[in-house]
Amino acid sequence: MPSSELANVLRSIIQEKLKPINERLTTLEENNREARQEFQEFRQEVNTRLTALDEGQVNLKQGQINLDKGQKKLQKDVILIRKELKKSWKDIGNFNNIITNLEKMVIR
Repeated sequence: MPSSELANVLRSIIQEKLKPINERLTTLEENNREARQEFQEFRQEVNTRLTALDEGQVNLKQGQINLDKGQKKLQKDVILIRKELKKSWKDIGNFNNIITNLEKMVIR
């Protein structure tokens, strides 16, 4: 058998033996592409959710700041109301004294 004929027979045998390997390799490459695509979609979804969480956290922080400001204003208002109430009780006490003195003057 001439060497070129032998080479062709060997090439043919090798190609036949490589077919299942090439098919498996093709399948693996397709699976790898699908897995990469699924991973990219998953990553995009995670990034979208993280962005939403970050925005929510910023909103919560702003809400906390607003609550803190509101609490401080309420505390100031409570202090002001207490001062005004003390003044009112003092005025009531003064009116009571005036009325008592007037009653004493009328009785005499």
